Amino acid sequence: MKNILLYYREINSFNLPFSILIGFLFLVLDENFLRGFMLSFISGGMFIALYLFEKRYKEKYYFYFNRGYSKLKLIAYTQVFNVLIFIIYFTLERLHDGK
Repeated sequence: MKNILLYYREINSFNLPFSILIGFLFLVLDENFLRGFMLSFISGGMFIALYLFEKRYKEKYYFYFNRGYSKLKLIAYTQVFNVLIFIIYFTLERLHDGK
């Protein structure tokens, strides 16, 4: 689990800046910053982060593979964590809008 969290942190070091930028773009367009951030965090930002990680740290996948984690498994765990965060955010937003 420690290795998965390490990978999650490394991938999101690329994902977060891009997602924040998209969140500000949503803010400029009179939308909700967090909604834009979260949508980017689980979709476009994730794809860009995977691409950049692949280009910059391709050899790190050997590190994870030697510990029993395939590339697909790492990406799946990361996306599941991100989707869970999005579901929590979406649920809290719905509860807040209901008041």
